[in-house]
Amino acid sequence: EAPAFWDLPLALSGSIAEDRSSFLRVHAVPENAPSNGLHGTVLIIHGGYWKNKYGLDDEYGNAGVISLAPFFLKCGFGAIEVEYRRRDHEGGGWPGTNEDILTAMRLVGGLHAAAGASAAALQDALPAAAADAGCMAALQKLRPDRLILAGHSAGGCMALWGGHRCPPNVKVAAVLALAPVADLVLGHELRVSDEGDAVELYMKCKPDDEEGR
Repeated sequence: EAPAFWDLPLALSGSIAEDRSSFLRVHAVPENAPSNGLHGTVLIIHGGYWKNKYGLDDEYGNAGVISLAPFFLKCGFGAIEVEYRRRDHEGGGWPGTNEDILTAMRLVGGLHAAAGASAAALQDALPAAAADAGCMAALQKLRPDRLILAGHSAGGCMALWGGHRCPPNVKVAAVLALAPVADLVLGHELRVSDEGDAVELYMKCKPDDEEGR
């Protein structure tokens, strides 16, 4: 049976970290996808208040967004899920977590360009992807010219942030922020999350600290 998705490292010619703290999950494009090309590529960013226990393959259904990729695929879009360093990973929290989102966005453009150039180019950039014909086909069908950022909760915050800092090799067509933590200062004041310290631990400071001003 053909794979439903492939997990790829965020760094070209690199490998996924042993703790699986950051990678891209590229979903296979259905056979009944639009013949004239996908409507766009949706980059799905899970939430979970930046806590390590929430992520792809967790016990909570990919932090609650496990149904999004199948939905967008059914609607004629490509789908990629992003795993990013959360607050207690090495380098996680601000700004490392956000840097992973920008890296993922750049990688969508880079992988599409490499897959479209030749198998040899993809082999140089990402050997694991080049070894699988299905993965290469999915990468060739990516739409870096029509990228949709879809994030839930903390992921919605980063989708909004990423939309404002779009790398030059992709174009953001839309941002879908689902119940986002859109205002970090207000989020801190309201003490969002079960312990009430999600924003503070993610940013590593409080809004009235010198670092937060």
